[in-house]
Amino acid sequence: MGESASRDGSDAQADELIASQWRQLRELLSGPERRRLDEILARLNDPVRRAEELSQALPDAITLSHANGDRMAQALGPTIDTVLKRSVRRNPAFIADVIFPALGPAIRKSVIATLLGMIQSLNQLLNQTVSLRGIKWRLEAFRTHRPFAEVVLLHSLVYQVEQIFLVHRHTGVVLQHVASLDIQVRDPDLVSGMLTAIQDFIKDSFDAHHGDTLDTLRMGGDHSVWIEQGAEAFLAVVLRGTPPLTMRERFKGLLKEIHETFSSKWADFDGEVAPFDMIRPQLENELIVEMREVKQRASPLLWLAGAAAVALVLFGTWHFLQQRRHWQNYLAKLRAQSGIVVTTAHQGWGQYYIEGLRDPLAADPRELMAAAGIDPQQVHSRWRYYQALEGPLVLRRAEQILKPPPGVQLNLRQGVLAASGSASHEWVVKLSRLAPAIAGVSACDTRQLKDIQMVELYALASRLSRLSITFASGRSVLAPDQQPTLMTASSLIVRMQSMAQQSGIQIHIKVIGRSDPTGPPLLNLHLSQDRSSRVLRFLFAKGLDPTLLSPVGRGSDMPFQTGDAQEHFDTERSVTFQTLINGKEACP
Repeated sequence: MGESASRDGSDAQADELIASQWRQLRELLSGPERRRLDEILARLNDPVRRAEELSQALPDAITLSHANGDRMAQALGPTIDTVLKRSVRRNPAFIADVIFPALGPAIRKSVIATLLGMIQSLNQLLNQTVSLRGIKWRLEAFRTHRPFAEVVLLHSLVYQVEQIFLVHRHTGVVLQHVASLDIQVRDPDLVSGMLTAIQDFIKDSFDAHHGDTLDTLRMGGDHSVWIEQGAEAFLAVVLRGTPPLTMRERFKGLLKEIHETFSSKWADFDGEVAPFDMIRPQLENELIVEMREVKQRASPLLWLAGAAAVALVLFGTWHFLQQRRHWQNYLAKLRAQSGIVVTTAHQGWGQYYIEGLRDPLAADPRELMAAAGIDPQQVHSRWRYYQALEGPLVLRRAEQILKPPPGVQLNLRQGVLAASGSASHEWVVKLSRLAPAIAGVSACDTRQLKDIQMVELYALASRLSRLSITFASGRSVLAPDQQPTLMTASSLIVRMQSMAQQSGIQIHIKVIGRSDPTGPPLLNLHLSQDRSSRVLRFLFAKGLDPTLLSPVGRGSDMPFQTGDAQEHFDTERSVTFQTLINGKEACP
């Protein structure tokens, strides 16, 4: 046992020694490389160190990429476009400030050149319009069907450089093209192709010697094309008129300068024309115009035109003053009208503008325009509605709303509307209800107004109140001799009922029964009530409205005080009528 354990311990020590030696050997063989790999991984995983290293290598990488081609520019193009768009949206004022030093002078130069060209053409045209020479040229324009401005230009122009083409000689690509503002420009590539084809045709057709080139093309009597050939490019200059021959030397010098400027571009030219944009301003400076100076003499037509202009100005001034006087008169009349308030009024050139307030019942402003000598078509009016409180307009408004019948007169004094004459009860009620609601009316006076239906009702009520139906002593039976009185009462009540229904008047008739003072009071009261009921039943039998009539028994406690006792007793043994109109007793 002891020997076995001792042997196991020695084996473990040997294994540990071998492992330790192996680790030392591995450290010697691969330790430096492993440490370098760990350092490289740490550097790659550290974004700060990577950014520092990239910032140092990026400028050299961009330089090498540009030398090897434009792949870097193509790759960065979309990103730069996006950045510029976002920057412009976020802060357009900053971008404008940055490009203004370059863009501002270019814009000013272009605008000034355009305006000067327009002014020059306009001056030339005006100078020739009213002279004898101008009339001659106008006849020529009519005869040749050309615009007058073109004829003037033909006679006044010495020469003009209209267009300049800079064309690559070997490929026919248009490197730059400039043209005057007043020239209709065709497709530059198409023109370049035609010029190249013409030159090739000339060489092939006429057995031209090597190096011979086409240098001039003439079209019509005033257009020509000068072609200046160079080693790598040629200039095609389109001219109008007759330029001096010294211009050729000028264009030759320009072409030579272009070749020298772009000497590094010709060998590797791949069709990209952007680098040649820098020559464009120099080509634009060669778009020269030279006009023939013509001494002008004062033309009789010019004097006549001046006199006509002065007369026209004087007539226009007189006409304006006349219209202004008419306008002022119209405003004065307008402001004097009741129900019109002018708030704004002014006169333009042949037009008038007015605003204000106008009552619909006021005078029509268009009628006043004709009277003042102003054309209504030239007046732009804007009237707002309002109700004036002047007396005449308030009275007209009341007449328009109430529509008084014939025979009724309305008057207005200090806001009180007074009516006089005769009218129906319906209109009288309408007057009492609507008059206080009319603007400018504070009260209504109907004391002088006669209500026709009401007067007639009162007359009928008075006649009815004078009728008396008598009875025998101690009896409530209707005597035969009272029949005429009963019929008269029935007829009067029927007429009153019909009139009240038509006019909307409320009436009520009390049938009052009485008895003489003989006998007990309680018996007299029952007797008077029975007499009233007997008369009421008679009237109901004639078809009268039961709601209009009511019986009243008074007994003998209200005796009459006239006549002797027997006549007084006969009078008290009776039935009489009392009428209430609109709740008020109609006194006889």
